Amino acid sequence: GVDTVWLCGPFSGGYNIFVLDGQASRYALVAGPTRSYVWILARDPTLDPVIRDRLVEKARTLGFDTSEMIFVEH
Repeated sequence: GVDTVWLCGPFSGGYNIFVLDGQASRYALVAGPTRSYVWILARDPTLDPVIRDRLVEKARTLGFDTSEMIFVEH
């Protein structure tokens, strides 16, 4: 799906939701309108490595360069 996020001031930006967990939206794979940025978002500080790997692979198959993804340690 496509949605818009409103930032501070008059700025807004569109983003695409490629994957959304159907069990209470625990995680999502989202990107901007181009293939420049992709994010894996999660409600919890840790995400099951199997899910993370599946989301990275999905991003790769969608044409994103996942080689420089940064995973934050909590």
